[in-house]
Amino acid sequence: MIEWLMAGFILLLIIGLLYLLINLPQEVKQQKVKNKKFLDSKSHRNKSSIKSLNTAPKKDAVISVLESKVLKLVGGQRDVAQRLIDNIKRKNVDKDEIWCWEKVIEDLERDRR
Repeated sequence: MIEWLMAGFILLLIIGLLYLLINLPQEVKQQKVKNKKFLDSKSHRNKSSIKSLNTAPKKDAVISVLESKVLKLVGGQRDVAQRLIDNIKRKNVDKDEIWCWEKVIEDLERDRR
């Protein structure tokens, strides 16, 4: 009697393991799809909020470095640097401020060659 119970138990265990081996890859695939959808929606929200929080300080720091480089190139003459950046901004209204500072630097370096 005990032998039959053990055999039944082992058979039930084998059937359960086979069921898991067959269905586990499908379940894993479904979970990956759910997680990907969740992470995509969550990362999209986080990227926009992080971007809005981090853009201004980084942009200001970059502009400060570029401004220092322009001042160095014009011998510390702030009025000259300001005139150059104003002219570039006026001629290129569709470009952002960093681009304008980089353009002034490129022009100054080009003219020195």
